[in-house]
Amino acid sequence: RVDIATVLELAKQVSVLPGYRDAIVNAIVQEAATEAAADPPLNYAQLPDLGKPGPYAVNKQTLTFKIDALRPTLEGLSTSYDLVTDVYLPEGLTQPAPMVVVTHGFGSTRTSYGYIAQHLATHGFVAVAPEHPGSDLAYRKAYLAGEGLNVDISPLEFISRNLDISYAIDQLEKLATTDPAWANRINFQQIGVMGNSFGGTTALAVAGATINQARLSQECTPDQHILNFSVLLQCRARYLPPQPYRVADPRIKATFAAYPLTSVLFGPEGLSTINIPTFIMAGSRDVFTPVIVEQMHPFTWLKTPDKYLGMMINGTHFSTAEDAVSVKLPGLLKSPRPDIGREYFQGMSVAFFHVYLENRAEFRPYLTASYADALTVAYGQSPTTAETLPLKLVRSLTPAQITTAYGKEPP
Repeated sequence: RVDIATVLELAKQVSVLPGYRDAIVNAIVQEAATEAAADPPLNYAQLPDLGKPGPYAVNKQTLTFKIDALRPTLEGLSTSYDLVTDVYLPEGLTQPAPMVVVTHGFGSTRTSYGYIAQHLATHGFVAVAPEHPGSDLAYRKAYLAGEGLNVDISPLEFISRNLDISYAIDQLEKLATTDPAWANRINFQQIGVMGNSFGGTTALAVAGATINQARLSQECTPDQHILNFSVLLQCRARYLPPQPYRVADPRIKATFAAYPLTSVLFGPEGLSTINIPTFIMAGSRDVFTPVIVEQMHPFTWLKTPDKYLGMMINGTHFSTAEDAVSVKLPGLLKSPRPDIGREYFQGMSVAFFHVYLENRAEFRPYLTASYADALTVAYGQSPTTAETLPLKLVRSLTPAQITTAYGKEPP
């Protein structure tokens, strides 16, 4: 049987969405040009490239914390679990270092973006990467193999992942007071969080975004979101018992989210509750978390005055993935120059956390449209070539700008 109404709606979306996406990208390009014109005069091309490793050697340690709390695991809902955590320590510092928690995506591991944790540590940050046992690679493999797991992800995981981050911070604070080897290694007044994909969603939630149960109830119906597969994951949160969930950690001072899932889980009401500095990184050709509804529109919902949108034109969901991942992808998912995407990711995150965790004004020029343009030129990336990966950075984007760029009422 063929559902003609669904086929027609799919055809309509396929014909409309690419043009709308291109219009928003053009709006971002125009806004970036406006912001660049207002940037203070500076030879941005002469700034040191923060995408390159920093001066510090790194000591990586793997710690296992025993957590006494409810947690979805491979064995089902458990009253205690092991939180395995990699800690990347910069060596040679003379004072406690700021800390950044790196949270992985769905069906991934704590080492999947280990390169970014390693890179942050070379620039003087303690990077902490916990493994979320209810949504990691082992859980996904067990589910697909039919090994006793009846759901791809438990609704509780939308709460538990955030608590993992808080528990990891708690355990490290305890370690700093009980073990002389850990004393004065971490500045617990300077903590940030970052993640990609579902990890980006977690980074926003622990920073203050709230689950939007009314929106989930309204939007999670079978006939909606035909082309947005990320809603399948977001709608698992619909089955949480209806109550206010307070999973934000007030110790988090800044958040950096790459390709997050946001549209249905948070909506404008849930994202507008974030009040700390926020950076969203996106790729214009992302189909896993479609860039229009999961990053571009949501950026306009943020109310925090310190917000940034980094747009990799021609980028996909995997523009910052390691080469071992990228080479296995089919053409639709491949990104041009993921090596350059990783450099953007590394440099922007280092600058962002230097500014908003340590208040180091000398790194503010990196968080400008002018610097993104200079970096694009330095890497030989052209906005007019489909196989390149130019970067645009803006601090503002409004619905009015989007409507103007599209030329009519947005779909």
